[in-house]
Amino acid sequence: MIGKIIKVFLTLTMVFSLMLVKNNVYAAESNLEGEQGLFTKPDQIHEDEDLLSELNVIGDKLDEKQVKDGIDLYRWLYDIIYLNSEYSNAVSSSRVSSEVNKALNNIPFETKDEDGKMVYTGDQYYSNIKTNLKSLMREIKGEKPFESLRKVKDEQILRDIKSGKSLSDLRENPKMTIDDETYFNKYYQIGKPYKEHPERFKDYGDWINCLTMLNNKYPNSSVSGFLSSALNSAYDNGLSNYYDQIYGALNSLWDQTHYDFAHVTSNTLDSIEIKQNPSVTTYTDGETFNDNGLVIDGTYKQVWSDGRSPTTYTVNSMKYTTDTSTKLTYFDNNGNHITSWPVTVNDGVTSKTVNVPITVKAKLNSTKLTSISIASQPKKTAYTDGDAFKTDGLSIKGTFAKTYSDGSVQYETKDNMDYSISNSSLSVGQTAITATVTSDGVTKSVDIPVTVNAKLDSTKLSSIKIASNPTKLTYNEGDTFDDTGLAITGTYEKDYSDGSKQYYDQANMSYTVVDGDSLKSTQKSVKVRVNDDGVEKTVEIPVTVNKVVKEASIDQLYFVSHPNKVKYKAGDKITTKGMKVNAVIKKTMSDGSTVYETKKNVKVITSYPYAVAQIGSTVLTITYKYNENGFNDSKDLTQTIEVNKKDTHLVNVDKPAKVKIKSIKAGKKKFTVKWKKAKHARKYKVYYRVKGTKKWKSKSVKKTSCTVKKLKSKKTYQVRVRAINLTLKGKYSKTKTVKVK
Repeated sequence: MIGKIIKVFLTLTMVFSLMLVKNNVYAAESNLEGEQGLFTKPDQIHEDEDLLSELNVIGDKLDEKQVKDGIDLYRWLYDIIYLNSEYSNAVSSSRVSSEVNKALNNIPFETKDEDGKMVYTGDQYYSNIKTNLKSLMREIKGEKPFESLRKVKDEQILRDIKSGKSLSDLRENPKMTIDDETYFNKYYQIGKPYKEHPERFKDYGDWINCLTMLNNKYPNSSVSGFLSSALNSAYDNGLSNYYDQIYGALNSLWDQTHYDFAHVTSNTLDSIEIKQNPSVTTYTDGETFNDNGLVIDGTYKQVWSDGRSPTTYTVNSMKYTTDTSTKLTYFDNNGNHITSWPVTVNDGVTSKTVNVPITVKAKLNSTKLTSISIASQPKKTAYTDGDAFKTDGLSIKGTFAKTYSDGSVQYETKDNMDYSISNSSLSVGQTAITATVTSDGVTKSVDIPVTVNAKLDSTKLSSIKIASNPTKLTYNEGDTFDDTGLAITGTYEKDYSDGSKQYYDQANMSYTVVDGDSLKSTQKSVKVRVNDDGVEKTVEIPVTVNKVVKEASIDQLYFVSHPNKVKYKAGDKITTKGMKVNAVIKKTMSDGSTVYETKKNVKVITSYPYAVAQIGSTVLTITYKYNENGFNDSKDLTQTIEVNKKDTHLVNVDKPAKVKIKSIKAGKKKFTVKWKKAKHARKYKVYYRVKGTKKWKSKSVKKTSCTVKKLKSKKTYQVRVRAINLTLKGKYSKTKTVKVK
């Protein structure tokens, strides 16, 4: 009862004290309202998000006014430093700190341009700071895809509360006392007139010392260092350059010492969970629960004074109670299979229970061999009559029935069972041999399949055949057989003691060619022999052997038709037009036989290749020269002709001399060639072609020059000339080249 009275008394005392503090704070705030700045009414800040929002709003107002320096600017920057210091792990924290330091180092925000005119430079600092403040706000609120920094901070506060710290202990900066607020307000007001009337505040050393003493009472504030530096610099160098900085720092110190935390109004065990199962979770009928290794975590739920959503925290490895003496059974009293065991946590206020999953197995009553089977066959399963069975590779597995106290039966296999074999001597026709296993008085057997074959008595060559013919099958009489490409396959017969036979082929047998030398035209095949272990087999290779010509000569040469013209005048050209001559060739073959071959309309030469030079009757000799496969022969025919007098002079015809070209000149799509007169020439023939082509074109002239027109422009031509006398033609001149225009 006395304890309750004391608790009520303390509560009333705290309420009264808070009311007194609140009245004094309002008094201090009302004194600050006279300041001509943006912070016309510095409300108490209850949440970091509220302070951050206000800093963004103030930053917008400062930006609108294009502030170069002043108390409000310093206060804004120092409050940002304070808030940023609480979230040093934030991604944006280092950037916020960097941008604020740039701004502090560049106040006032003005400089001279190239023309000497003062220009404002604060835009970039305001813009960069506000951008990074927005990023910091997203991180504090947890809008980014990682854990909220605010949540981390709240969890630390909860841990501190759980450890017994009071609300005032949790403050990073102690809340300003009533006396300190009065002291702060007094010296805040004393220094204000200096801005407008510096001459009224000449002795400011004592004022600086008093503010220094106040600042030293709050060394943990983020502004403490800035304020101390500004006060020391003002003391040494005068107040004018540090006034705005000092008042900005004082305003930020006021904000920090009036920051208030929300607090927990209730803290209740909400749930428990198994963090780690015990090391043993499987039991057999009659064993007791073993909690070694079991870890239980508890989750507490907190309700906050500011109405925020309840938060939770986890207590690891909580103390618990459980039954470790009662024997476990497969079934509980209701006939249900036991699958869990209760564990209870009681923190003195709340009790929670969680079930640990376990497995309780029935007791094994008996194990009995039910069957055996072949796990792996022996390496050898094929035998010959009289062989002994070999167990290499043979493995027998047994199947056992395990019966449990709950009536269930499970089957289990066991490999590599010990076994015995029946009579191991094998005989023809036997298909299996028996293996036996005995376990606890139970015997089981299994048959192992085998094949027992008759004994091989002999193996001999049965026949041979042509697997592939030789590449060459056609020959001339007297050639030698070529066996390139020939392959012989032999078939063998295996005879067994039970009278059975088996056959198999052997490829690429070795062989001997029997009659392949000096082939005859009458020969239709070549014999090939294979000899194997005293057994000889032969096979015929079909071939074609042709006769060859040993001698060839002209047997007959005769007219099929005579020349159309046989009467001439002296100087006329001899012609064989209309004449056809056949030749009969006699051939003696390699086998001694004779073959006659008629060649029709053979090509012949005459004894007068040019005009007749003699008057009177004469004979035209016609000659055929035979040349074939190395055999040569010649035979003549005669044709009677008459040559009469043409004029009073005898006509003689001589072959003209070789032409010599004097010059060749190119023109536009033409050329002109000149040459010396050739002896015995009656006319000349000019030959020309484009260089690199095969076909010659020609032009006949009687002069010793010639112009060839309508040629291809820019082409190089080859040119040659020869003389002609009746039917006789002289030799070609040397070939010249000319490139036409």
